Amino acid sequence: MYDKNGPLADSLYYVLVTLKNETPNQGYDYYVTSPYHNDDLLAYGHATCSSNSIYLMTTCDGRIGGQVEFVRCSMRYEQYSFS
Repeated sequence: MYDKNGPLADSLYYVLVTLKNETPNQGYDYYVTSPYHNDDLLAYGHATCSSNSIYLMTTCDGRIGGQVEFVRCSMRYEQYSFS
C-alpha cells in the first residue's frame, strides 16, 4: 500500500491519466513511465485501451501495483518496469 497523499500517489496519477489520454493516440498499445527521477517515486504503466483507468484505480485502490483485464482491454501499473 502507498500513502495517497505522498509523492508516489502523484506518480501513479500521472501514469493513469497519461494512459487514459494517450493510449488511443498510440494504437491502443501504450507504455508510459512517470517523469520523476527518484527510483522510489517511479511508476510504470501499460494499456491496450483507455476506458478503464477509473476501474483500475477503484479495484486496486491504494496498492502499489495493479492490473485489470477484459476480453479486449487491459491496463496495468507497477512501481517496477515490466516493458
